[in-house]
Amino acid sequence: MDKCKSKMFRLWKLDKMKKSVFFSLMLVSVILSVAVPMVFVDFVDVVTKAASMRSLVRLISIYLVLNIIQMLTDFAFEYYASVKEFEFSQHLKYKALDRLFMKDGRFFANEKNGDLLTVVNDDAAKLAAFIYRAYRVIVSLFQAIGIMGVLLSYDRKLTLMLIMMVPVTLFAQQKFGRKLRVLAMSNRNDYGEQNALTEEFISNAPAMITYGYRRRFLDRYKLAADVLKKSFRKLTLTNGFSNQAIDIITTLGLITVTAYGGYQVFQKNITMGVLIVFLQSCPRFIAPFESLVFMKVSFNMVIPSLERVDQVMFADEGETTGSKAVNEVEQIRIEGLSFGYVRGRNVLEDIDLDFKKNNKYLICGKSGAGKTTIFNLILGLWHASSGNIYINNDKIDDIDLESFRERVSLVSQKTF
Repeated sequence: MDKCKSKMFRLWKLDKMKKSVFFSLMLVSVILSVAVPMVFVDFVDVVTKAASMRSLVRLISIYLVLNIIQMLTDFAFEYYASVKEFEFSQHLKYKALDRLFMKDGRFFANEKNGDLLTVVNDDAAKLAAFIYRAYRVIVSLFQAIGIMGVLLSYDRKLTLMLIMMVPVTLFAQQKFGRKLRVLAMSNRNDYGEQNALTEEFISNAPAMITYGYRRRFLDRYKLAADVLKKSFRKLTLTNGFSNQAIDIITTLGLITVTAYGGYQVFQKNITMGVLIVFLQSCPRFIAPFESLVFMKVSFNMVIPSLERVDQVMFADEGETTGSKAVNEVEQIRIEGLSFGYVRGRNVLEDIDLDFKKNNKYLICGKSGAGKTTIFNLILGLWHASSGNIYINNDKIDDIDLESFRERVSLVSQKTF
């Protein structure tokens, strides 16, 4: 779990949101969350005691202004967070695509295109949404702390009853957390499998249609869809039970607070205004802690997406490139090179080739002889099992592959 948190923190650091704007809006929101209930208590007490009309009008005016400011602040924060969440999602997609350009052929050979498409589109968006949901929870938690201070100043026992609900909800969530994580991982893998099949058809539709693959492909797709449906049902059902358990605990707590608060009013230990503020503030006090609990549930559910995005964006797997820039390609030399896609079965065996600038060369051979493989090796997409490739007398592992590839023109039989 600690490793997952470190990965999420590493991803969070890519967010370009101005934290000063966020904390400024949060500060204003917290101040208002404290001021509004305090003014409301005085307002209700003035009404119940039939105090002066001047006091009533003054409190109504203050209460109205504070509520308008609070609504505007909440709107400003929600708008800012929504825009920045979208921008962060797009930035994560861009970074993922950028890192994929650095991967080698072995990485792509072990991956399904549809699953990588899921990483770039769906997983990146899920993580951006989770991080910005965390921002919203942070704001609501600070608001809850402010509200707690107000409630403590009016009645400690009622406030402590509310606080006691927090560990109970955390305990209930813990019962479901581990199972949700396992189910979310299974659902993510099944979703990637279905996407891979879809991408396989879209990429090869003409050939699959021509050679009569319709029934065979649809049977495979239906099987994958059934597996995905089952894993989604299990995940949704478990998540629903988790949410309902927490809601029941919250409801029972609110009923207890209402009953005890009513008794306190009857005993004239607190005013009606204080009780009404408690009942109004209970959802705003408890909701952030519920959200915090749900964040842990959500974290377990986005861990599969986090693992895949982290593998693409931060893992060194499949990335080997040097730092020496290539400004001109004068010579490409291959010495004693052997290579095989499968260990022990070489496609190329101990070959030597020498290509010099301003000369034309023809590489011919039967299908599967290794013609395309030679080009992929020269361009650094694959790495030789033995032997060396030199670009201008520099080993290919020592050069900056991107600067080298920018100086190579290739007309492929594949179009895109």
